[in-house]
Amino acid sequence: MLLVISEIVEQVIYGIMAGGIYAMIGAGLSMIFGVMRFSNFAHGEFYMLGAYITYIISIASGLDPYLTAPLAAMAVGLLGILINISIIKPLYEAVGKARSCLLYTSPSPRD
Repeated sequence: MLLVISEIVEQVIYGIMAGGIYAMIGAGLSMIFGVMRFSNFAHGEFYMLGAYITYIISIASGLDPYLTAPLAAMAVGLLGILINISIIKPLYEAVGKARSCLLYTSPSPRD
C-alpha cells in the first residue's frame, strides 16, 4: 500500500514538472506574439536543442545535468539571438517594407 502511494506522489510531481515546462513554453510563445505580432514556433526546437546540449555536456564532462543546464540555456539563448539578428529581424523588416510599398502603390479610392 505504501509503495502505491509513493508511486502516485512521484507521478504527480512529474506531472507538475512537465506542466511547468509546457507553461513556460506557452508563456514564451504568448510573449513573442504579444510584443512582436510575429509567430515564432521554434520554442520547441530550442527547448529540445537545450536538452540535447545539456545531455552531451553532462556525458562528456561527467557533471550532473543540473549543473550543465545553465550552460546549455546560455548557449541556446545566444543561438536564439544570432538567429533573431540574422534571419527573423531582416524578414520582419522586409515584410514591413513590402506593406509600405503596397500602401504606396495601391490605387486611391475615387470620390
